[in-house]
Amino acid sequence: MNEKDDLDNMTVIDTKEEEIKGASDAKTVTDEFMGSFGAHGLPRVWSSASPVKKIVWLVLFLAASGYCLNIIIRVGIKFGTFPSGINSKVYPRSIVDFPAVTICNLNMLKATSISNNNVEKYINLLSVQSEAEASMNSWITWALNYTDSVTTSFGPTTDSTSRTNSSNAGTTDHTTVADRRKRAVEEFPFNEDLLEDELLLNLRADHVNDLTRLIHMPEVVKMATLRLLKKRHGFDMREQRSAPPIPHRQKRDNQAAETNSSDYYDDNFYYYDNYDYSYYDDYGFGDVSENDFRTLLTKSKTDDYQDLMGVLKPTKTELELYGHSAQDMIVSCTFDSKKCNYTLFKTFQNSYYGNCFTFNYDDGNSTTQEVVFNTTKKGSRFGLKLTLNIERQEYIGLFAHGSGVRVAVHPRNATPFPEDYGISAPTGWETAIGVRENRVTRLTKPFESNCSHGNHDPSETYTGLYTLLECNQRCLQKQIRSKCKCLDEIMDDQTWESVYASDSATSMLNPCSILNSTEEKCRQRMYYLSQTNRLGCDCPLPCLELGFEESLHSSEWPSAQYYPLMMQKLTDSNIISEGQLKIMNDLKTTRENFVRLHVYYKDMILESLEEFEAYTVDSLIGDIGGILGLFIGMSVLTIAEAVEYLIDLCLLRCKTNNKRNSVVALK
Repeated sequence: MNEKDDLDNMTVIDTKEEEIKGASDAKTVTDEFMGSFGAHGLPRVWSSASPVKKIVWLVLFLAASGYCLNIIIRVGIKFGTFPSGINSKVYPRSIVDFPAVTICNLNMLKATSISNNNVEKYINLLSVQSEAEASMNSWITWALNYTDSVTTSFGPTTDSTSRTNSSNAGTTDHTTVADRRKRAVEEFPFNEDLLEDELLLNLRADHVNDLTRLIHMPEVVKMATLRLLKKRHGFDMREQRSAPPIPHRQKRDNQAAETNSSDYYDDNFYYYDNYDYSYYDDYGFGDVSENDFRTLLTKSKTDDYQDLMGVLKPTKTELELYGHSAQDMIVSCTFDSKKCNYTLFKTFQNSYYGNCFTFNYDDGNSTTQEVVFNTTKKGSRFGLKLTLNIERQEYIGLFAHGSGVRVAVHPRNATPFPEDYGISAPTGWETAIGVRENRVTRLTKPFESNCSHGNHDPSETYTGLYTLLECNQRCLQKQIRSKCKCLDEIMDDQTWESVYASDSATSMLNPCSILNSTEEKCRQRMYYLSQTNRLGCDCPLPCLELGFEESLHSSEWPSAQYYPLMMQKLTDSNIISEGQLKIMNDLKTTRENFVRLHVYYKDMILESLEEFEAYTVDSLIGDIGGILGLFIGMSVLTIAEAVEYLIDLCLLRCKTNNKRNSVVALK
């Protein structure tokens, strides 16, 4: 055996000795670790002398560890869903931001402005209204003349007939028949009892069957007469009434859904219930010429002309020229008992009400911001108080079914939508609106609310407070422009440019017309999809939502006793124009033309609903620590012990490998 073989044998022996020593050191480290390891169960597996005990403890440790791991996974999944909760809080305050108050006249365009300027587009509308008023007066006059000719059980009717006023017993009214008839005709729209009373003087039970003409009377005259007949004689002619026509609802099934080159086509047909047109109201206006209001009235299929509400589509310029102005409408204004005026109101156009005026509006734009009002006072003695002239003589009846104003109370940096959340304040009444502010705050992504501050869509810019309603309205109008190729909103006069249009492709679109069946079918389809949340709008909930809880109170205004004092004050202070003064020449016309509006804070409390993170990282760590401690007795320090043990094993392994490499190198 030579020296080389001896050296090889010595190397093998040294290597084995190093391995044995390394294994011994590893066992020593493991014994030391197991003797002091804080986790339960595992040290007993290592230290038990009996094999049975080792197996039992090992099974228990593995079972506890497995169940512990299962719970930890479920806790992790719970954390991954980002759950949230809601806190309800109430904050008392000493000073609050007063809300914005938007007022709109229920009438969109002024009749005299159209007539004086001979606006061809709408002049036919005034003719139709004049004819309707003349027809109404002729029906009332006929009813009175007919009953005058009947010998009644009350005795003959002569010009000298006297009668007792039912509202003031013992008081005799010596007005003539002609005077009473004239008054009944003039006041009937506002006093149905007056017409009934006039008919009562001249009606006899055995002649009621002669009133067959009642079947064809206008509804308001007919109902007044019918009520009288039933009240006095138990005779009910309403069974003879012919029912009004029911609007035709055009419904197609899949087989009947035929299309041609003139029909509306949309490549996104999968939105539309497999061509189900049950939502579509076909009013039958397709053959009516534009601005032919006389034919539209004839073809209307609803008792209240609601199917004609989309006909009137003035432009922004037309509203500025022919609509109501803040200067004429706002007669007096006080805020917290201090005088204010119409210059503090911002004007904007609304598709339903025309010119609207907002008090205390602030969109955050410093270049356009006006005076912003705060208040430290609560209760009905304070707040905003307005006297408004609605100019009833300017009303166009077809599109102003009621007289008064539309009022919306909203955050001062939010776009108002009075048609959606406003209330109507009638003439001749003081409408008091007490408000309390409420607020909702939500969490952004990744939480379930996934709210937005208005920056979710780079193509849309919200200058004020982002609201869900405004986002949905923008989306709806964008879809109408894109799919229907027309505009369904207030437009500029020259280019038909939409107020929301951001590209030149929409600048030459015409307004949507209910006379165009293709456009109307498409427009109704877009509204239907929007109302059923299938329009595909990207409108997340707002992260900050502000609103106002409202309580409404009303009383007749002005009272007969207050009226002369009010007129004296308005006249002496020169805050009322000559035209307004003429309208307010008596209590009756004042109540017919004026609205008293009062908006105030009923308390200074802020009611807040705040979404919060229901399961935080701290909660996750606490739950995991509790689970580990309960099932296997582990803590953060126990984990540190296990890490130390693993590091020691790695160091021993590295040391053994280094010595082995050194021996090989010597060889």
